[in-house]
Amino acid sequence: MDYEEFISIVKQSADLRDEEAERATRAVLETLAERISKAEARDLVAQLPPELGPWLFTERDGQRFDVDELLDKVSRRAGLDRDGALRATEAVLTTIAERIAPGEVDDLISLLPIPLHPALKRGKAANPGKAQHTPIDKFLGRMAELEGSSPEQASHHASAVFLTLREALGNQEFFDVTVQFPPEYAVLWARRGSGGRGER
Repeated sequence: MDYEEFISIVKQSADLRDEEAERATRAVLETLAERISKAEARDLVAQLPPELGPWLFTERDGQRFDVDELLDKVSRRAGLDRDGALRATEAVLTTIAERIAPGEVDDLISLLPIPLHPALKRGKAANPGKAQHTPIDKFLGRMAELEGSSPEQASHHASAVFLTLREALGNQEFFDVTVQFPPEYAVLWARRGSGGRGER
């Protein structure tokens, strides 16, 4: 499909004039570029007419949520107030950063809202310099210690945070982080049906 065909489809679908269809396309793509990663933008550019590429150009990875949106999602999923959601999120991020490769911590810092950076930096400072494959009970114990909760509560809260991080980071970056954990951790980010705790 070439540029003219693409704009024609937008024009017909939205009942717009040529100039309006171009402006609408540009606005959508530029907004999308603010919300997706560089890799996702490159993948999308490869599927679109070349003339649309500059509207998707971005020098940085998109930020999926601001801190309020992220904490609101954690709060709803975990049944916590905002302060509790912040404590749980910071505890998870610190514990993650203590256990994954430092380069991946830097990627998280570039993708997540600035108010969450100190938790990641604290974890990175305690990181021995390579990924640590610790059992899930030790991860949850450390998180509970940081959060001031029981391991059972920490498990529920960790699931809420991981599910929210999956949305905030996008699938590729989330995979890059979680692939560094043993398979048993997958229970923390498994999407469950409406009857389960995992997805709300």
